[in-house]
Amino acid sequence: MSPHVWPQSTRRSRTPRARFPDRSPGHTDHLLSRFSFGPTEASRAYVEKNGIQGWYDKQVEYGATYRGYDGNAHVAALGPLLAMSPYDVREYLRQEDNEFGWDAMDQLTQVTLGLQAWSKAQLYETLVDFFSNHLNVPNHNGDVWNTRHAYDRDVIPQAPRWARSRACCSRPRSTRRC
Repeated sequence: MSPHVWPQSTRRSRTPRARFPDRSPGHTDHLLSRFSFGPTEASRAYVEKNGIQGWYDKQVEYGATYRGYDGNAHVAALGPLLAMSPYDVREYLRQEDNEFGWDAMDQLTQVTLGLQAWSKAQLYETLVDFFSNHLNVPNHNGDVWNTRHAYDRDVIPQAPRWARSRACCSRPRSTRRC
């Protein structure tokens, strides 16, 4: 019996192996891995051209411009129910003869993942994800299935602003600059 689990090839290829660009973690990849949903060639090039501060300033601008579902119009189009109130979602589903359906939750899942992958406002999306995890409302069962999209749409995007104001208000009055 052979001590090897996998059979070994006795013939070696003479074809040289492809060389890949060096992807050792540097400042750019570290920044983009922490403050976006992963580095892309375009984001690396932007940081290399404009610097870390330039990327950050642009992300803050994008965060103000592309709030909520505005980060990518194609992705937002996947979630027409997400713009409705919980009452309107319930009525829509009732008319579709699917009163307790999870259509809004399915759309929320698709749009959330889509924005994390394709939104221009990557820093904003990471903040939304951070506060969504920290201000989590469990939704595995019960009656919140038709309200969760409103929570994600109306409460979570306001959390970074709320956290900033709370941090400011916790400082001594003489040092506040809010």
